[in-house]
Amino acid sequence: MKSSSSGNKADLNMPVGKVLDFIRNSPIRIAVFGLFSTGKSTFINAMIGEEILSVAVTPTTAVPVYIKHGREFNIFVHLKTDEILMLFEEQPPFWAFFVGQANTLNTLKRQQATIKKFLHRWTTENQQAEKVDHISLVLPLDWLKSGIEIVDTPGLGTEFTKHQQFTEAVSRQTDIAILLLDARSGGVKRTEFEYMNTISEQVYNSYVVLNKLDLIDLEERDDVIDFVRNDALPKHWYGAVPPQLFELSAKAMIDPETAEVEKELVNHFGDFIKVIVELIALERGKILLFRLGNPEKDLFNKGKTLEFEGQFDLAYKIYYDLLAILELAKLNTQPALDGISRCETNLTQKVNILDAMNGEINRADECEKDDPDSALSILQHANKQLRGLKLNSEVNEIDLRINALDKRICNRDEALREIDNIQKEALKYFKEGDLIRCTDKINSVVEYIPRAELSFTEQLELRNIIKRYKAKKDDAVEKQRIQLTDEVNDYLNNCKYESANRLLPELEKIIPLLVSPHRTSELVIQIKKVCNVFEDYKQLSRYIEKECLPILKQVKVKWIDINKYNSDLTRLKNYYITLFSKYKDLELESESRNSITVLTIDEKIEIAEYYQEYTIVTSKVNKMLTELHNREAELQQIKFIKRMNLKKAFELFKKYPDHNELHKIISSTFELSLKKANKTWFRERRIQRLVQIAVTNSEIGFFDNAEKAFGVANQEAFKISDIGKSVEKLRFIANKEFLAGFEKQASKSFQNMVDRICKSSLYSKGQSQLLGYIAVDQAKLGLKQDSVETYILLLDIIIKNNNINDACLELVDIASNQAKNQLFELANKTFLKATELSNKLAWDYRKQILDRVYNEQNRTGCKEYLHITKLALDSAPDFNQDVKTKKYNEEQEKQEEYGSKNNMGCGEVIFGIGFFLYILLNYGGC
Repeated sequence: MKSSSSGNKADLNMPVGKVLDFIRNSPIRIAVFGLFSTGKSTFINAMIGEEILSVAVTPTTAVPVYIKHGREFNIFVHLKTDEILMLFEEQPPFWAFFVGQANTLNTLKRQQATIKKFLHRWTTENQQAEKVDHISLVLPLDWLKSGIEIVDTPGLGTEFTKHQQFTEAVSRQTDIAILLLDARSGGVKRTEFEYMNTISEQVYNSYVVLNKLDLIDLEERDDVIDFVRNDALPKHWYGAVPPQLFELSAKAMIDPETAEVEKELVNHFGDFIKVIVELIALERGKILLFRLGNPEKDLFNKGKTLEFEGQFDLAYKIYYDLLAILELAKLNTQPALDGISRCETNLTQKVNILDAMNGEINRADECEKDDPDSALSILQHANKQLRGLKLNSEVNEIDLRINALDKRICNRDEALREIDNIQKEALKYFKEGDLIRCTDKINSVVEYIPRAELSFTEQLELRNIIKRYKAKKDDAVEKQRIQLTDEVNDYLNNCKYESANRLLPELEKIIPLLVSPHRTSELVIQIKKVCNVFEDYKQLSRYIEKECLPILKQVKVKWIDINKYNSDLTRLKNYYITLFSKYKDLELESESRNSITVLTIDEKIEIAEYYQEYTIVTSKVNKMLTELHNREAELQQIKFIKRMNLKKAFELFKKYPDHNELHKIISSTFELSLKKANKTWFRERRIQRLVQIAVTNSEIGFFDNAEKAFGVANQEAFKISDIGKSVEKLRFIANKEFLAGFEKQASKSFQNMVDRICKSSLYSKGQSQLLGYIAVDQAKLGLKQDSVETYILLLDIIIKNNNINDACLELVDIASNQAKNQLFELANKTFLKATELSNKLAWDYRKQILDRVYNEQNRTGCKEYLHITKLALDSAPDFNQDVKTKKYNEEQEKQEEYGSKNNMGCGEVIFGIGFFLYILLNYGGC
């Protein structure tokens, strides 16, 4: 039985509370150790009275198995992942409450296969066993109630090397080791005793059991027992006293036949269990303390050391902790009580001395608030005396107070130095006339006043200094504000915005220092606003000078090139008026001019002078105006005949496009040409001449003249009484308008034609023919939306005023024309309209229409509905209902595939299927 701490297995610095909890709650662990084939599993079965563990020849216990007390029998597999698996996860069977009782021996015999299978799965050397931390087996065994656990360990000496690692790990947590020998081997294996000695060094107590005596003849048993007890154990055991030897048979406890023959061995087994239980009952606390490494001995030695050092207060606490452990472990408490008594005697003497020091400490308390220096001196003297008494707790408390006072005094002295330095620097700035920095510096003194522990008078004096400096600063800042405000207003009144802007940083700097900063803040906002406008004005001026004005130097420049700068020129003027309040009656009326008309030299000069008037004049602008005036002088030297024909005037215009006089001549010549054309006898010739005049004027940029000529031509065409001829001329004029650049006017002309045709008394065939011509013209000219609207009117007239067959044929022709003019969406709808309309015809006529639709779709490339029409055409012959349904399902799949490949919209696919089904059900079976 061990009594030293050589087997330490726990942390000696474990808190006392945890040691006490360990003694209260920890079980006493009994582990069975032995080489393979010594009958270890059978021996444990015998201890608990049930065949639970495997007794196979091959090793099966690859992990530790802990056998504990429980209300009913169960097996728990504790995985390394903290997951727990149970043999009985729900309510256990009734027999689980009687496992291990003598009168129900071998209760588990009929469940042996299930239990072995469960254990074998998790304990056999395989991948499953590597996942297991340990196994707990609980059963209602009475002698385990007192907190005893049995541990089954792997056998040593097998091919499984990790069994030894398991065994060594278990031994470090074991209290009582049962070292199992095989009586048949005579107990003479050297490795077996080396293994036992290693285990014995780490446990509180060891017992050697000579097992399987039932397998040795009676006459040889005494010799084997005598050899092991008197020869083998003394020879191979390292300890001074060999362990107690028990000669037993596990089989006799399990097998009824063997038990009947070996009654003596059965009795010995009961005595063996009784010895272990009595040992645990008497020495439980001592056993558990041994597992922890005997911390009570460490505490006792620590208390003695503190006593020797004179630290009786600390030693007193240690002995009290030791007393609690010894009482709970039911060990001799006298050493702890003696230590407590010695410490109390010494502490009483020191307390008497400490009482004498209390007066000094109380005096320090009284003067600490107002005179920390004196309090510190008193406490330092008391601390020195207490250190001599080695009263550590009191010394520590006074040390804390001394440290706090010392820190307070240091902070006070530091704050006083800072206040003195700040006052010196503030005075320096004051003498230099820098009152703002002076005030900023003196204001920083406020944060040091609480730490400096100044008297009320000292604080009042310091705050008065701050007020005096602040008043002088306020006066200086106000003077600076007045000066800056006057300068800024002077600059603004004289439109010197850049100079005013340069004073902004100084104004913004003094705003936070002003007593009433509101007016100054508003002035700053005003300056920024005006300066931003001035900056925009300068940038806009530079932009116009760079981008717009160089265009005026060109000989032939159109108003369209200038109009895009018109808003910029107007904005420039508005900026100028805002900034300089100067306005002359000069307007740029470019908005009323035709955007494509060529500028005259006078108009160019007008724009340049407009820019010059509303900008900061530069030499670059003056130079450009000089060049324009020179050009004006050159053009004035060129004289023209007032009357000339239009052709001659146009030739001269190409040479001198900006000549003022030439513009007037062309205008007067145009008016003469217009009058001459109106006098032409034949209206058709008159229209031809007017269109020619319009086209010629548009070519050289006189769009006002061109627009007027086209208008007169339209009026003449409308006067023709024959609707057909009138529309023919109007179409001719509209086409020329479009090509001349009058797209909106051409669109309006076509719309007027359509309105006139629809309101006319022409028969429907004539109306549809003329509308068809107009729709084609519109499509060719790119007026697709106009063309679509015309076609819609045309389709309505055809459907209303024709029989079904003729209407279908005409719709097909119209759809073909629509497709040729790239109106595919409209063409598809027209083809569908023809197809839907054909449903009202007899089959022969309907088939003719469908054939034409299909062929025209193919020819014109309208493929979106080509497949649908083909289905309708092919599916018309007679079918019975089953064939119809099958055909419909097949074609529906084809239609969905076709729609996916050709990107048909959902509406198109649904329409196709619906249309096909309509024809199939209504005509397929007629």
